[in-house]
Amino acid sequence: MSLAAHRLGLRAGRRTLVDSLDLVLEPGEVLGILGPNGAGKSTLLTVLAGLALPARGDVTLDGQAVADLPPLTRAQHIGLLPQGDEDTFFGSVADFVALGHFPFAATQDKPFATAQDKPFATAQDKPFATAQDKPFATAQDKPFDTAQDKPFDTAQDKPFGKESWLATSLAAWELADLAHRPLATLSGGERQRARLAQLSAQRARIVLLDEPLTHLDPAHQARLLEWARSEADAKKAVALTLHDPGWAARQCNRLLFLHGDGGWKLGPPADLLTSTALEALYGPGTAALWRKNGLSEPV
Repeated sequence: MSLAAHRLGLRAGRRTLVDSLDLVLEPGEVLGILGPNGAGKSTLLTVLAGLALPARGDVTLDGQAVADLPPLTRAQHIGLLPQGDEDTFFGSVADFVALGHFPFAATQDKPFATAQDKPFATAQDKPFATAQDKPFATAQDKPFDTAQDKPFDTAQDKPFGKESWLATSLAAWELADLAHRPLATLSGGERQRARLAQLSAQRARIVLLDEPLTHLDPAHQARLLEWARSEADAKKAVALTLHDPGWAARQCNRLLFLHGDGGWKLGPPADLLTSTALEALYGPGTAALWRKNGLSEPV
């Protein structure tokens, strides 16, 4: 499964951010996207995810226009970690992480395949076909029908009694002890780990990460980059925006430099991580701030 951009043009008002970009995200690779603030990195990921339209060109998933896919069908294949979108969520950490599984939950982890290629095949063509037309048909009309009214069956220490995907996602990001805490009470780094756990619960084949290192301490930054590499090793396609060429050199198969004026460069780290290329990207003198492969010599 591959995600491709064809002659892509991105604009911000009258300003051209990216001009005529041809890009294919292939399974098994990590693509690092670097550029100064406002160069179009977040815009590019949003367009690749099908959440916005480009000024020119198109994005396809295995030849099908991403923008034409139903939202939940799209979410079964493409996962996006945007920058800070959880401020209006008032539920628990476990509830928040569980939302990542929603594209598959209604069909026992199988993609939606209906005659109309729609995510919901009900008489009313609505997501919830219950007597009350509500998402939860329980005596309490609440999402979790357990003795404690919590998402976990504490006797088995597993979510929803017999399911394990939620427990796995929480444990992978060291959130099990925080599962019942309101998301809003967590620190910035803990919330970022909750967002990463939600994305991992989605199990998308194409993973787009916008500034995923934000708020994370060094140990969890390393954990995040190891996870991104493991996702690629599992034959997924991963693209992430970052600002540290050192991390990019260690973890990425290819790099995409966005200059913010329409210009871009795409290639392997060995070709792009040079003093000349970095200073063209970030400005004169900036190459001296970075170190190649974590060693003492400058790039």
